[in-house]
Amino acid sequence: MDEVSGKSASDKDPRQEEKKYVWQTHLDISNAAASEYHDNVRTELVDLIDHKPRVVLELGCSAGGTGAAIKQKFPEARVLGVELNQASAQIAATCLDRVWVNNVETFDPGKEG
Repeated sequence: MDEVSGKSASDKDPRQEEKKYVWQTHLDISNAAASEYHDNVRTELVDLIDHKPRVVLELGCSAGGTGAAIKQKFPEARVLGVELNQASAQIAATCLDRVWVNNVETFDPGKEG
């Protein structure tokens, strides 16, 4: 029972619950094990890069597969990643130049250096 309203948790209006993004309702990304989903290389994104980048910041880098493909195509590029999932970020850190475990919605690269 909620002491203020006198309602139980099951009586609460679902519209009053914390708003979530679609990915939050379908995937516990912050605690998920590094699975095949996190190893997916987005070759269609790598193919879109038609010039030699100096720095690439990949938001939601998963286990670093796409970033590693970018580094393979452009060895001089510095590839950085941001990933919420700790297990995936640890794997990404083995193939990217730098990885932050952080939420892309609140990540501030200026503060991270």
